[in-house]
Amino acid sequence: MSAQIICVHTSKGGTGKSTITTILASYLTYELSKRVLVIDADAPQFSIDSLRHREQTIYQNISQKCQDFDEVKKALFASQLSVADQAIYERYRHNQQRRITDFYPIYTVEQSELDELDIEKISDSYDYVFFDLGGRFDESIVRTLRFADLVLVPFTTQNIDVMASLEYCLTLADHVKQGHLSDSTQFYCFWNKYKFTFQKKAELIELQLKTKFAAKGISFDFLETRLNDADSGFDRAKMWTTISSPILFKGGQYLNGIARFTEEVIKLSNYQNS
Repeated sequence: MSAQIICVHTSKGGTGKSTITTILASYLTYELSKRVLVIDADAPQFSIDSLRHREQTIYQNISQKCQDFDEVKKALFASQLSVADQAIYERYRHNQQRRITDFYPIYTVEQSELDELDIEKISDSYDYVFFDLGGRFDESIVRTLRFADLVLVPFTTQNIDVMASLEYCLTLADHVKQGHLSDSTQFYCFWNKYKFTFQKKAELIELQLKTKFAAKGISFDFLETRLNDADSGFDRAKMWTTISSPILFKGGQYLNGIARFTEEVIKLSNYQNS
């Protein structure tokens, strides 16, 4: 059975594409034991791949310097590290206790290489393949999205982001109508870095977008879960690729929001695969 191919994409940068991709991929791997591949095509920064290298370096240093968990904790908390860096200890200890030593692969792909990928062959070896695409919308991106089972489009409450994401969705719809994208692909928008004071505007935007797409005969919808600033945003502590992020942020709205979001996405992918 071929993998479910999921793209978190929009043409506007800074909306949380890489963060959400990492959270979903990590949860599916470390909590649900799924075979996951992440293709980092967000050149030139390759933020997910860069993060993995940083994590592995830190883990290696911890393993070499400390023989047990107490030594790890003492070493980390004795130094003046940020809360996020101190949390490395908790992640490391969790992985050791659960014997998690294999991390999902992350492949970097330049924009010029996207057209050369044999996506169908790649998907045969995994349950889920995630694409972290840059903020472009060229022929290479369209070709990649053509293979997607699910495309998640992040919206934030910043006016410039809303306008960019709306324009992106309308362009997607035009590509579907023209046959450049598959009409079997599920397209779902979601609110990220959401501010609750934006509720009335958010509801109006959702209604307008659904109405426009219904008129085009295309089904676009919004996920029910709205991720607020505490859920994702720019906090890179939640992006770790070697740990299932939510499990170590106990309680509070962050955990609940991410859990609901993840469950909703998994249900959509399971429905597509049924």
